[in-house]
Amino acid sequence: MEIVGLSLFSGGVLILVLQIGDWTRYFEERLKNTVLKQAYLDSLDGDALSELQVKIMKAIYNTPDIDKEGSFLRYFQKNLSKYIKEPYRDNVKTEIEVCDPDDVGYWINDRITYSCRMVGGKIQGEVKWRPDDKEEFLEVENVEISITKNTSAKRLIAQASKVGDKYTIEREGTKKDIDVEQFVAEGLSAELADHQEDGLFVEAKSRYKMEWGKFCNWSMAHPTKNFYISIFYPKGWRLRFQPLLLHPEKVNKTSRDGFLSMEYNEWLLPFSGVFYSFTRTAAKL
Repeated sequence: MEIVGLSLFSGGVLILVLQIGDWTRYFEERLKNTVLKQAYLDSLDGDALSELQVKIMKAIYNTPDIDKEGSFLRYFQKNLSKYIKEPYRDNVKTEIEVCDPDDVGYWINDRITYSCRMVGGKIQGEVKWRPDDKEEFLEVENVEISITKNTSAKRLIAQASKVGDKYTIEREGTKKDIDVEQFVAEGLSAELADHQEDGLFVEAKSRYKMEWGKFCNWSMAHPTKNFYISIFYPKGWRLRFQPLLLHPEKVNKTSRDGFLSMEYNEWLLPFSGVFYSFTRTAAKL
């Protein structure tokens, strides 16, 4: 009996040894499937997920020190990764008509359109039109913000008009007057909480006056996919135009005396965009 028992035990150990490789592969596969499941990832806290992201980056680029102090990866995690979860704008188009010059400056009729795209079940919380600083424009005459839903016609939801030394602000049933200083500080905004819809179409029209030679900054307020700008101005003027984009080599620009257009079919981060100014000095573009 002892010999039989020893033989059975030895045979079992031999079988187990021979199957260790199979068991190892089995548990590795089970562990991999568990780790890659969304439910498991959702159970991790922010710090654990950040460290997992670092390990993945190290494996992808085979760079052990990719997360050292002061590295771009650390900067990305702290300052840029938040944009991934934010709603974005699609197909931003702006049409600028320059007209009515005088000795001080010129007027611009500006029309901006874009589609709001959902991320996490929501679009951007508001539409806001505001100068970058109180000295950017000499004067703002009016601003209008309209929206178009997928199943309804265009609807004006906010407007501002200058009347004397005040601005009249109207928003869907409300009306108030504010002084110029307050308008320059706050601009015109319209809440979108009641208009949450993927693909909501926004249009913002404005008329304002610019000083000769002063640069106007046209920048993104949200992550943006695809950007187009066209500028119409009197022939003989000089247009200074400078894009601030991540991939300037992908800019498709057309220019001639009195007209410029730029198309950029890439992603834009907030605060990227274009600068431009005008002088009446004739020069080749």
